[in-house]
Amino acid sequence: MGLTVSGGVFRSSTPAAAQPQSSGKRVELVTDQKQGVLRVVIDGKPVAWFDADGLHVPKSIEYGGTISDSGTENLEKQARGAGAR
Repeated sequence: MGLTVSGGVFRSSTPAAAQPQSSGKRVELVTDQKQGVLRVVIDGKPVAWFDADGLHVPKSIEYGGTISDSGTENLEKQARGAGAR
């Protein structure tokens, strides 16, 4: 069973559809436990998703800071809570 987070409220969604329920909400986070994916859905369309391979964004990314390549080993340590940069 998937889990949808919408406006701070958790609710179940069907993993087969892996799409948000029709709730009238413009923005939803949809988890798909079967495929291991977290999707960001806006106006009913997936705009970004996370899976075991990383973050996927089919359109533009805008940022105001820097992008750092910290290396896989360093980021895995951070993910385990074994220290920051």
